[in-house]
Amino acid sequence: MLSISGRTEPTDDSMTDQNPTPQVSAQQLLNIAIGTHFGRAVSGAVVGFIGLLLPFVSISTNLGVGLNQSGSLNGFEAAGWAAWLALLAFIAAAASWKVAQLAPYRLILSGVAGGLALLSIIVGLFFNPASKQLNELNSALAQLGTQGNLVNIGPHIGMLLVLIGGGVIAWVGWQARNLFVTE
Repeated sequence: MLSISGRTEPTDDSMTDQNPTPQVSAQQLLNIAIGTHFGRAVSGAVVGFIGLLLPFVSISTNLGVGLNQSGSLNGFEAAGWAAWLALLAFIAAAASWKVAQLAPYRLILSGVAGGLALLSIIVGLFFNPASKQLNELNSALAQLGTQGNLVNIGPHIGMLLVLIGGGVIAWVGWQARNLFVTE
């Protein structure tokens, strides 16, 4: 490289040839996510958490022509305390792969996470804040002579994701039930 004085100065090409940001392929990310027990447990916890944020319970009305309405509650609104316990169990089960003190309890934590995922689905579907009011509305409308349930509560995509997340965590714990080392 020439300078203003006309002398040539050495260039440091090693600085310009380096890429400061390493490139990671999709296959490498997938191997990180599901290649280890810890990665699978964290993936299950993330899927379960996303399920709790998405619509969890669908509420729809069928009151006649032009009066059809629908709405939804997310997992934290529908399941309340059960959703928070499930999330805590997801985190504890995933952490048991990195925290040596939790390693002996990994199978228990994984089973509890799967069970609490099911509990949050049951609470969200049958004991959500809106279900009692909607059941009372259905019984009042039935007394007026209408037929069928005009207000329905049903599952939504969040329930499926919580079930998948809890199932993955329970499966990973069961798969490595005799493995008491941290990754």
